[in-house]
Amino acid sequence: MHKAHLEKALGAFSSMVKGPAVQLYLKKLEEECTSIWSSGRQLCDAVSLTGKSCMHQRHDVGSCNQLAQDEIKPHSSGFVFLHACACGRLRRLCAYLFDFEAANVTSSCYQECDKLLSTI
Repeated sequence: MHKAHLEKALGAFSSMVKGPAVQLYLKKLEEECTSIWSSGRQLCDAVSLTGKSCMHQRHDVGSCNQLAQDEIKPHSSGFVFLHACACGRLRRLCAYLFDFEAANVTSSCYQECDKLLSTI
């Protein structure tokens, strides 16, 4: 993600300036952007199934070498969507489901809906 934003910034700078010092200032811009990014402005690199980026700073979603005091955060894009139950009676806003497991396994906004559907 950083590389894409850096390339966009360098491209915008290059398209707007002329002169003998362009390369010098292009290098300075790249160094300053990289130093800001590496001093705590790094976002999580995870991308959802639909291409939305995680909005959190770099984080661990839980692993075997996770320290106990570290906060475990699931990926989040910050988006919400209107989710309807299987029978269509209930609707509510739910957090955007970031990965396949969250969308199909662990997410169940409505627990009792399957009992209302007729069996085939």
